[in-house]
Amino acid sequence: MQAIYFASLEDLLSCVEVLAADPEVRIQRIVNQMDPAYDGSRTLGYRAVVVNLRLDTPFARRLAVDTHICELRLELTAFAELMTNDRHARYLRWKKRRGAAKPPGDQGPPIVVRAIV
Repeated sequence: MQAIYFASLEDLLSCVEVLAADPEVRIQRIVNQMDPAYDGSRTLGYRAVVVNLRLDTPFARRLAVDTHICELRLELTAFAELMTNDRHARYLRWKKRRGAAKPPGDQGPPIVVRAIV
């Protein structure tokens, strides 16, 4: 997972538009956690735009990695500045407990997927 940080939502949206327009980028899905309809309890209130993408370039094809899906998180600096190592560790513990508490086969509520472009 890689992340890019933005000062404003407008800058973040511009990045999504650039990615969508790039002929060598294949967007597989976008999870818009910024959408007010997104259930923030799934991420303990943390918000980002998660882009799953592939790079379809001659170099990626030569390396046989053009089918690999990468996760790119687009985040607002204001949220990132609130995330300390301690807070992130608590989130990971919560996520682990939540996963262990689910019945087998239950993946939780569906992820809201909405493009913002």
